[in-house]
Amino acid sequence: MTLMQMEKKRPVRCDDPKTPGVVVGHDSKGFQEVILSSHRLVMMFREQAWHPPTDVYETPEEIVIKVDISGIKVEDVTVTLEGNKLMLIGKRYDRDKRVKRVFKQMEINYGKFERTIELHSYFDPKATRASYKNGYLDIVLRKVKKARKLNKPIQINFSK
Repeated sequence: MTLMQMEKKRPVRCDDPKTPGVVVGHDSKGFQEVILSSHRLVMMFREQAWHPPTDVYETPEEIVIKVDISGIKVEDVTVTLEGNKLMLIGKRYDRDKRVKRVFKQMEINYGKFERTIELHSYFDPKATRASYKNGYLDIVLRKVKKARKLNKPIQINFSK
């Protein structure tokens, strides 16, 4: 495993007698913690959500949200409307089960992802539709002239 060069971001010193001299550092995205001690180097990974590429645009009748989440099963994604916010939460699994592998290049994000989109136009939450095809999640909200009260979060179901 290749260690990434760490940026200096105020290391925290632990004074636990069981692990003397442990320094914790974070990479530029806060993804990894590296624990250094006088005897060993240990890598620990924290799961931090990544943000899928997203396009949001409006037509005279609709708000359209297009999210690039290729390689994800529909059952691994939840889309929720709460107030004027649309929240997308899910997880992309690395389905390659090869045990021994050494990455020469790694650009595909795996693990938990999330995206929150603030909507500035009025829309009908009950007339919302979503579809997932060819790696793109398309969410379409029908615009209305007057705000409709949304008392509780609603989940958007997908059509295939």
